[in-house]
Amino acid sequence: MQLRYLKRAGARSFVWPPVGSRDGLRDTAKLRLEGVLTNVLRIGDRLSVTIRFEGRDHVALLDAWKPPPTTDEVEAALRTGVNQTVQTVGLVDTQQGHSAPTPLTPARPTPVPPTPDDHGY
Repeated sequence: MQLRYLKRAGARSFVWPPVGSRDGLRDTAKLRLEGVLTNVLRIGDRLSVTIRFEGRDHVALLDAWKPPPTTDEVEAALRTGVNQTVQTVGLVDTQQGHSAPTPLTPARPTPVPPTPDDHGY
């Protein structure tokens, strides 16, 4: 499950991004595009995150959610998102701790120029 789909326990709203903190962090397009996750800290069974936005660090506790995923899985997912935008972190998969895999393009063999020996000279 991607972080952006993780719902608060007993609520219809989402855990990510952590908005509504006492310092006025609000979920806006600008926050999602320009806010950067800079730190993740575990405090018992809770997770604290620091988001740098508009030159300030905003610290927030993530609201509780009904597992799955576990706190360990969410922590691992968040840690892979450090130094990424809020929007990018929302795409991180909590079960693998990384973004959903992108299809790989088959690698083409690197052409090797012929040498004189290749032509029998």
